[in-house]
Amino acid sequence: GIVSPSSPQKDETRLLNGVKYFESLGYNVILGKNVFNRYGYLAGSDLERASDINDMINNPLVKMIIAGRGGYGVTRILDK
Repeated sequence: GIVSPSSPQKDETRLLNGVKYFESLGYNVILGKNVFNRYGYLAGSDLERASDINDMINNPLVKMIIAGRGGYGVTRILDK
C-alpha cells in the first residue's frame, strides 16, 4: 500500500512510475484514497491522511506500507 502521510506528491508521474515498477515485480499495489490530495502544505487533512494509513493497516491484503513522501506532517496524525 502507498500513502502520503505528510507532504503531497511533487511529481505524480514519478509516483505512478514507482507503482508500475512494483507491479512489474509482481506486487499488487493499492494506493491510498487520498494519496494525491493537497491541503495547504500537506497531502490532505489530518483525518484524511490518518484514514489512509489506518485503512492500509486494517486491510488484510496489504503486507507493506510505503510513504510516497516523508515529512514532519506525519507527527500531526500519530494520535489518530
